[in-house]
Amino acid sequence: MATIHSIPPELLFQILSYLPIRSLLSFSVTSKSCHALASASVTTLSFGVYPTSLASKISRLHHTAATDIELAEKDDPTTVSLIVPEAEKLPLPALYAFHGALTTSVLLRYSNSLRHLDLTVWTLDQCIATALGGCRSLRSLTLRIENPHVRLGADAAWELSESGVKVMRKVDEDDAWDIFDGAWGRLRELRVEGARVSSEQLRKVLRVNPSVRELSVQRCKKLDKELWRFLGAEWVGRRDLEALSYVGCGVLDMETLEKSLPAFGKLRHLSLLGTVGLDIDEVKRKNDEEWHIKDFVPPQSSSGRAVPDIIEVDPAYICND
Repeated sequence: MATIHSIPPELLFQILSYLPIRSLLSFSVTSKSCHALASASVTTLSFGVYPTSLASKISRLHHTAATDIELAEKDDPTTVSLIVPEAEKLPLPALYAFHGALTTSVLLRYSNSLRHLDLTVWTLDQCIATALGGCRSLRSLTLRIENPHVRLGADAAWELSESGVKVMRKVDEDDAWDIFDGAWGRLRELRVEGARVSSEQLRKVLRVNPSVRELSVQRCKKLDKELWRFLGAEWVGRRDLEALSYVGCGVLDMETLEKSLPAFGKLRHLSLLGTVGLDIDEVKRKNDEEWHIKDFVPPQSSSGRAVPDIIEVDPAYICND
């Protein structure tokens, strides 16, 4: 009698790779062998844990090209947005422990099969970083740090909740980035948002990932011109880089920018939105006369005002489901 295991493994993996995550999870509970097959078939995953359904919707809307909430809510077979039931009733230490343990468990389970990962976390602790660094087969990685419970700015030693509860020492997240020293090796796309990563820490990641063709860093305030100096002079992959976004990060001066850009021979997209230290008119003139980057986003809007990353909305105007 023919069974599913009669199908050649390579064909079976190809079939399973088209299934949405929910179907794969259902398939995985049928037997131990099916569990192994399902785990090895998850090559693309977008994962995030959220305290409310609204937080999930806003996050997905903010980080996609969707222009309305219905489009942002459209089911993606590779997207898993986990909503913690009655999260507001749980003590924050327990909530953060659950978030960290669940995220770590997911990364460990699919570490050998993942090729494309979009990960949203509240904080980057040592356990999550270790599990993420173990996903050695990644080709594209988006790491987004969005903490829904934090109210203090970047200069505070602790991240605090609205009620003043200490959530996480920021130095712990700083140290977590050291775990990525030498990680992955075959990345072609790297996107980092809202992280406390330094220029030196990101340099260590890029040194062993010379095949990166798209590099995007957003709201990473510890990054500065030292990263640009590395990209323009030392990084092996600089001549093949096609897209570079440096949005809302640390100060960058015109001299460093001018010295670095000529090294990017294939650059077709450059975004400097929200970058401090550059004169918008001078940068636009340089691109028109020398750089000729087709898809170019200047540091600020044409009105001369910085473009905000976040638009705050009064919760009173938002209707809950």
